[in-house]
Amino acid sequence: MKNNPFLETQRLFIRPVRLHDFTELAAIWADPKVMQFIDGSKTQAESKTQLKHWIVDYEKQGYGFIALQCKSNGKIIGNSGFLRQVLDSKVYIELGYCLAQEYWGQGYATEAVTALIHYGFSVLKFPELIAIIREENLASLQVANKIGLRLLKIMAVDGQRSKIFHILRGDYENSS
Repeated sequence: MKNNPFLETQRLFIRPVRLHDFTELAAIWADPKVMQFIDGSKTQAESKTQLKHWIVDYEKQGYGFIALQCKSNGKIIGNSGFLRQVLDSKVYIELGYCLAQEYWGQGYATEAVTALIHYGFSVLKFPELIAIIREENLASLQVANKIGLRLLKIMAVDGQRSKIFHILRGDYENSS
């Protein structure tokens, strides 16, 4: 049931997304509450296009968005990963995540992004990671604080007032 994870935490297998993840991910992405702070719920066609795009990106770049698979039941409970972003003409690597509602408030987001920060700095050697969080997304703001991200700036992203948090590889290595 592992499906060849490249990361494993206490409760999660973290691995590249695959086409057979479509049904579970599409159900998550169709939920307006889950997607309210991301980019809105998706249709089946939009979900299939996004999944295919993520698979190609991961194969080309060696990083991207990945599946979060619950060890206890084998279900795909969400996605997380790295996305190239340009803010104020500067290129950043964003760390993002999305979880099915039934897994909210149980520490899965913190568990996943903590593992991915370590992977991003120690394996991929990113110099810095950011998180773009809309101001009204209180749960994600809590996760950012818990994992040691610091506020970099506040700005509009896709027309929404957002807080940009970051962590530098050197700061991460010095705190580990």
